[in-house]
Amino acid sequence: AIGFAGHATAWTAALPQPALAIPRFATRPLAGARRSQPGTAARRPSARSSAASRRALEPPPYAAGESHGALARLLGQGADAFVDTSFGRSWVLTRWSSPRLRFGIQDCLDLLNGHGGEEMLKGVKLVKTIVLGPGDEAFEKVSHPGGVQDHLVANRLHSPADLLERGDGWTFTSMLGSGATGEMRDFHGGLWAALGLPIGINAYLTPPGAQGLSVHADPHDVFVLQQAGTKDWTLFEDDYRTVQRELTLQPGDVLYLPSGVPHCAASPSNGSSLHLSVSVHRGPFCAAALLAAWLELGGGQASGNVQ
Repeated sequence: AIGFAGHATAWTAALPQPALAIPRFATRPLAGARRSQPGTAARRPSARSSAASRRALEPPPYAAGESHGALARLLGQGADAFVDTSFGRSWVLTRWSSPRLRFGIQDCLDLLNGHGGEEMLKGVKLVKTIVLGPGDEAFEKVSHPGGVQDHLVANRLHSPADLLERGDGWTFTSMLGSGATGEMRDFHGGLWAALGLPIGINAYLTPPGAQGLSVHADPHDVFVLQQAGTKDWTLFEDDYRTVQRELTLQPGDVLYLPSGVPHCAASPSNGSSLHLSVSVHRGPFCAAALLAAWLELGGGQASGNVQ
């Protein structure tokens, strides 16, 4: 068994031997009564005018092992409150005055143009959904790295202004793994330690008036972090046709979607949009995830022990 001093509220007592102690939210069913409770939208904090106030709204750098703080930074509540009210049950929208992570359109374009190294380019795709009429859509995808680079070169996409003028309706989807920056990687580790579940980060960069993916439901939970521009989201009922809610995400907003909620998203006609999609894969908890969370929290320094 592993003991975590100071984290008792996030971990259950050990199960009968030889089972491991596990986070009580790691085993929540994948398909629960997620819409038995309505989704909620928190009010956006009011903007301040002074420079000091604006600085206060900026998210502070992450520290490695900041576990419960990762969820609080996203949702304004700790792990236990989120698990008790929403996790795996209902969508939650929290509105903030500034992005949760420092990663903008120019940063994303720099990665796409090779400034982040070849490793970052392996998981890049181009997607486009064209709405032909009610219930009638055409979906296109370019997944070969050469095709993606050809699009970047042909349209000279190096800056936000370039994307605004010559985005051509294609959304860039980038698999960032544990993150493209030090801050993002620290956030990834903190969220992993808080939930004890596999975490992945993807970036979606969309030019004006475009929709990347058609209506779909993800097999995993998602935290959507709106980083730049706005994006219009539509949540559907299980029939994929009945609209449950329409939401416009502003920079700083965070939308949590449980697995299985049908949705689609599109950028406005007058601006590009960038959001990060943080996937959380709920399922059977394993020793590898437990070890990873323990190491992220500082290993033996957390006054725990391994027997």
